[in-house]
Amino acid sequence: MNMNYTTTAAGKSIDFGATGIQELAQNIRTIVSTAQGSAVLNRGLGMNTSLLDGPMNTVQQARLTEQIVTAVQQYEPRVEVVRVDYEEDGQSGRMLPGITFRLKQGVRLE
Repeated sequence: MNMNYTTTAAGKSIDFGATGIQELAQNIRTIVSTAQGSAVLNRGLGMNTSLLDGPMNTVQQARLTEQIVTAVQQYEPRVEVVRVDYEEDGQSGRMLPGITFRLKQGVRLE
């Protein structure tokens, strides 16, 4: 049975020695917290930030979820996104996505 794991887009320090699930979670965090166009050697990496300028209603959440799933599929092909949940950070007023993922069938981590 394939286990599910969850990570958020909330900033954490980078662990250059991360392996296994921690590496995958860190890669997903990097993908969803990078503004598209800001990665010098890969301008396509990241998220289109134009969605963040509108009100975060169910339509915007659906659009953002679609963008997250597409970006993770492209840049971290070892996993599949199971679901994306949103949590409101009351102090900053931001909606933080929580990404639940699992290894794709046949992927083994060493």
